[in-house]
Amino acid sequence: MGLWNTISKKAKGTVRKMFQGYYSQVYQIPPALNTQDYLIQYGKIGWLFACTSKVAQDVADTEWKAYRKGEEDPLKSSKALDLLLNPNPYFDMFTTIELTQMYMDLVGKCYWYIAKDRANRPAQIWVISPLNITIIPDRDNFIKGYVYQAGAQRVPLSTDEVIMFKYQDPNNPYNGISPANAAAVPLESDKYAATWNRNFFYNNAEPQGIVSFPDGVEEDDFKAWIEKWNDKYGGLGNAKKTAFIRGGQVSYTAIQISQKDMDFYNLRLSNRDEILGIFGVPKSILGIVEDVNRANAEASEYTYMKHTISPKIKRIQNKLNNEFVQLFGEEDVELRFTDVVPENKDFIKSVVDSQTDKSITKNEARNIINKLLGLKLEPMEGGDVIYQPVSLQPMGTPIPIVANANKEPTQEPQKGIKKKQYLLKLKSKFQSLDKEAYWKAFVNKTDQWEKELKPEWEAILIHQKERIISNIKAHKSTKALNKDDILRFLFGKDEAGYMLDKMLPALKKIIEDKGNQIMDELETNISFDLHNPMVTDWLSKYCGTQITNINTTTETMIREQLKAGEEAGESTTELCDRIAQYFDNMKDYRVQRIARTEVIGASNNASLMGYKQSGVVDNKEWLTAIDERTREWHREADGQTVGIDEKFIVAGEDMDCPGDGGASAENVVNCRCTIIPNFDKESNDNQRMSNPSNDEKMPIPGDKISDDKLNEYINNLKELEVDTEGFENYCGDTKVLDEITQLLSTLIKQYPNAQNNLILKYKDFNNTSDFAETIKNTITLNKRIYDDSEFLKNSYDELSKSGFFTSGTDYRAIISHEFGHLTTNICEVSSRKLIKHIMKYDYNTINQCKIDDIIKNNLSEYATNNYKETIAEAFAEYYNSDKPRELSKTIINQFNAKIEESD
Repeated sequence: MGLWNTISKKAKGTVRKMFQGYYSQVYQIPPALNTQDYLIQYGKIGWLFACTSKVAQDVADTEWKAYRKGEEDPLKSSKALDLLLNPNPYFDMFTTIELTQMYMDLVGKCYWYIAKDRANRPAQIWVISPLNITIIPDRDNFIKGYVYQAGAQRVPLSTDEVIMFKYQDPNNPYNGISPANAAAVPLESDKYAATWNRNFFYNNAEPQGIVSFPDGVEEDDFKAWIEKWNDKYGGLGNAKKTAFIRGGQVSYTAIQISQKDMDFYNLRLSNRDEILGIFGVPKSILGIVEDVNRANAEASEYTYMKHTISPKIKRIQNKLNNEFVQLFGEEDVELRFTDVVPENKDFIKSVVDSQTDKSITKNEARNIINKLLGLKLEPMEGGDVIYQPVSLQPMGTPIPIVANANKEPTQEPQKGIKKKQYLLKLKSKFQSLDKEAYWKAFVNKTDQWEKELKPEWEAILIHQKERIISNIKAHKSTKALNKDDILRFLFGKDEAGYMLDKMLPALKKIIEDKGNQIMDELETNISFDLHNPMVTDWLSKYCGTQITNINTTTETMIREQLKAGEEAGESTTELCDRIAQYFDNMKDYRVQRIARTEVIGASNNASLMGYKQSGVVDNKEWLTAIDERTREWHREADGQTVGIDEKFIVAGEDMDCPGDGGASAENVVNCRCTIIPNFDKESNDNQRMSNPSNDEKMPIPGDKISDDKLNEYINNLKELEVDTEGFENYCGDTKVLDEITQLLSTLIKQYPNAQNNLILKYKDFNNTSDFAETIKNTITLNKRIYDDSEFLKNSYDELSKSGFFTSGTDYRAIISHEFGHLTTNICEVSSRKLIKHIMKYDYNTINQCKIDDIIKNNLSEYATNNYKETIAEAFAEYYNSDKPRELSKTIINQFNAKIEESD
């Protein structure tokens, strides 16, 4: 008790003074950062380092050349360029420009000192820290000179010895302002959040609470007590422990804010996004790829190089040409950088498509496509002429009337044409859709709906808590408790009716709002029908399933609490307190989880029902939640496209859409994925093997097949139990038919189940773009291509050699390719699951960009269209190439294993 006797001698004011000092420290506002602070923080704040270094490296990684002004041919030599390429004995050009850009992004300005030789000619370039130089303003010439501070020495510099680079500060024309300055608050917030988390593991940088004593404390004893406290309760191992003190009237008041209350996860994500936005750096550029596929990665790179890097290089270029080049007397010379912006291939191709036979010829278009896609398309005969319809005339000139021509009455455009134009418009709209922005808008809307639904579920849980407690109190003692009697009401009609009255109005509102949003997106000019039987049936089924599932979970949880209370020997009063506390503790997180799950399920099913009511959507696409909390298997599902009435396959489970009420909890609870319409993909039952060049070169049909050869061919296929249609019009080389028969014989022996009522059809597709297609059990060959066997062979060879189709194969691979589709459909092999499994376990990746690269480099570009094409191309290579590669072997082996498992 000696310590407490000593404590009682001191006045309470000492303790009060100590804690007043603590509070003043806690609520102190941090001072603003100065120039040196930003340079120091570069190595201490991760996102500042990442953005600054990445931008500086990309700006420095630029090729520079010298040109005569107004000319396009680079000069062989230039004094200014020579010095830029070799600035000084210690820094190369890359390092010089990199450091320049670092200073610009950190403090908004940078200075070059141009050291001169004895003849007063520029000899070296040195980058000077902005900390060490001062501008001397001048009333007449704006800047009179500069002063360089080297320790205690001050060195005056003239304006022709210094080149100043800066981001202009509108508040001070002599100063620069940097992105880091604009991002000061999120940068410091991120730093403090990271530091708080670190200190959390050291019992935090601030006290967990306040220890109060009845009287004052002597200084020596107080210090000894603190040392003892820290020795026992401080450090990583003792973090978050509660101290127990014997004797005295001592109280402990907790004042610590928890990590959960601080919401560091979302805070740091918000800080990161704000910092990256200020610096103009997309997440994918820094290797954050959770929400990235090839399309938006390429778009991000294009945007980053065009709108972030290129303007920064132009700023440097202008400064060099205005001030640096002039120092060499090369007044007619200018330095230029090679354009760093990657080509927008989609834009170039759209221009080529729209201008062919308008402002450019077919052969000029082919040359552009060759350069763009790396193909080797030969010039077409007659392709150097622009073709136009004969009806085109100068404005105001009458079209010549053909004698005796029957004049047709003017007709309104057919509805079919209007619908095609409308669908093309929708296709263009959703092809250019910013998926990240669409998902964020979706989440913002669902957050609003969650807020409206939460009070209903809070009321339901409070109602159930009160009902259970009332049932417990009806028993005189815990020995007489019957758990079934207490919980039976959860599955009664009255409880279901009560819950339905709470749920249904909110769900109807969500479905109607989302359904009408979908109708607006599809530009249908009709309203969503909430009373459609499809909608009412879904609501009835969904609500019934939700009520049963949620009450089953509640029953399980409360049974465990009742059992624990009985084992602890609690009275009915104590048991009621236990149940009340348990409900109160779980209410917040459970209400949040239930509300989110129901909102996602209702809104996504409303989207799906809206697609069906519109009558224009044939395919739906899974759009995965775009953040780091996304389930791995949902990330894998991103971009999966199926028919409107087909199921997504997610972690081996069939789902109509994200939040599907019939799916497992692992797939729906807290899910935030959604769906979008897809107008690009063919239905999964319809795969058409196509030529991307689409040059419409006209093949020349050969002689029509003889009756004898036709009968021979048909009979040979009948022996394989293959029916034929349309081959009486075949005009190609009959050897091709023999090769088809031989190949089908081999494939059917390997896959007898795929022969099920197989039909081989011959039909004119009215184009030269598509070789063949497979629909269900029918393989159809394009008559227009197969009638000219040389055209068929040459067209396929071009695409095979370019890597578009699998290399090392010839036109016979078309049959193997289509048979791959046929077998996949009939044997019901999940192409997506198969390829994803191979990529994960054989190639150690689930990243879609990497998967596409692997498939493209080890199979073909066409195989990256979708996973069914991947399997079809594996069939083409495996059964037609003399040396099939490892990927096609792996795919076929695992494909065969899947079929054996199903058998």
